[in-house]
Amino acid sequence: LFQAQFCLQPTYEEAVTEIVANAGQQPVGRFPVMLYQLNEKFRDEQSPRLGLLRSRSFIMKDLYSFDLNENDAHITYERVTNAYWQIFNRRLGLRTYRVRATSGMFGGTCSHEFHLENPLGQDTILLCSKCNSGVNAEVLPEAARHSESHSCEHCNAPTEKLRTIEVGHTFALGTKYSDAFGAAHDARPLQMCCFGIGVSRLLAAAVDALSPTDTQLRLPAAIAPFKAVVVLPKSGSRQEIATPFVLDVADALSQLPELAVDADVLVDDRTNLTIGRRVADAVKLGVPWIVIGGKATAESMTALGGGEGAPTLLEVERTIPSRRDAQPQGTMTHAELASTLIRQLGENVALKETDRRSAPVLIR
Repeated sequence: LFQAQFCLQPTYEEAVTEIVANAGQQPVGRFPVMLYQLNEKFRDEQSPRLGLLRSRSFIMKDLYSFDLNENDAHITYERVTNAYWQIFNRRLGLRTYRVRATSGMFGGTCSHEFHLENPLGQDTILLCSKCNSGVNAEVLPEAARHSESHSCEHCNAPTEKLRTIEVGHTFALGTKYSDAFGAAHDARPLQMCCFGIGVSRLLAAAVDALSPTDTQLRLPAAIAPFKAVVVLPKSGSRQEIATPFVLDVADALSQLPELAVDADVLVDDRTNLTIGRRVADAVKLGVPWIVIGGKATAESMTALGGGEGAPTLLEVERTIPSRRDAQPQGTMTHAELASTLIRQLGENVALKETDRRSAPVLIR
């Protein structure tokens, strides 16, 4: 074993194709065969910089698909690339552009990249506002790449040049790997596609795109470490009588299906600190929903005419991507709060009208 030579794996097309080939011929109804993984990759990056944005090792989510023919592979390719666009733009709320790209060392018939606008990015893309198509400048001939003006390759309209960060890449590989490893059905090589999302780079790119200042963190709610924080009353304060109720609320919220899977409710029990200090910390961390057991809660518990059946209120604030200050949401009962969180966390991020041009287009 110690005499063997090893290399750091830059990608996994060969390994996955060999798995499919060794699995033997599959029934027609099982296609497309799709395998995915989350794993660490390594690249001989010539100029690593900006932390996770460009590094020599990174976490990537890969999906590999195998179809019986070229037409079916085209359908699979469109379905997955459109799903990627939905993940980036709707689920994460990041304005991301799908553009034509080079296939590079991977080969194949076509390739697309997903880009997030960023002035620090090392990529340049050209976007057409008329037909929605886009292209990575690397695809252009050398002379055209450095020109100040470009026309759309499909409709001849002017294009806009943007500096960007690549966060996803897709390839229609044809039979390049299937031929080499014998992945076939009835002696015909399978048509292969591969799709990748740079998970660690996406995390850094999202923070950079959404955070309003260098000292305040913002992330899409879908990938925020905590979806909600419950701030307990300060010890020794008049509001301390509300502590048992607020703890019960925190426990109930943590049981909601939308919040229970990943322990998405944080309880800030640093009760030696003021509520204001802890809310400020939550805003800096960018926790999407901030539930405060403070003055409103205590007063609603002790209000004249209160008692059994009287509503107890909680103050609620919300952090918004790209905004510095938390947005007050008023006071809510526990039931109203639970209903709001279920509705908001279950919805996809709606696209603004101005985001339409980043919608996916068919392979050209």
